[in-house]
Amino acid sequence: MIRSLAACASLALATACYSTPQPSCSFKCGPTMECPDNYVCSTTDNICHLVSNGTVLPCDVPDAPRTPDSPVLPPDSPIITPDSPTSMPDAPSVETPDSPVEVPDSPPAPPDSPIEMPDAPPPPPPDAPKPDAAALDAPAPDA
Repeated sequence: MIRSLAACASLALATACYSTPQPSCSFKCGPTMECPDNYVCSTTDNICHLVSNGTVLPCDVPDAPRTPDSPVLPPDSPIITPDSPTSMPDAPSVETPDSPVEVPDSPPAPPDSPIEMPDAPPPPPPDAPKPDAAALDAPAPDA
């Protein structure tokens, strides 16, 4: 009991300490210039800028242009033509199937168990005459 109470308390404390990160510029403006709460859409770059203490914060610009980690190299082997002409298929074509497509290989298997009948009779059709209530309440003729 004490362990579960301690676990709940630590979970509540951890949840209470979390705050959602709010980068200064990370979202594109919506189609009608909408942005998340605490952000305003800039018409110059169509980016949502964070508003802090009434001031629209600028976007963080990197100091240097981003370059790839490594240069783009040519392939390590030459590109060659295929080893056979493209008009020649890779595998021989199938002449004819061993049986016509319409005929199955074997008849369908019978069911594993007999088909059971339903517990209740089917309902009468909607246009069937209704039984007479007086005839149902009358005593049986042999009584």
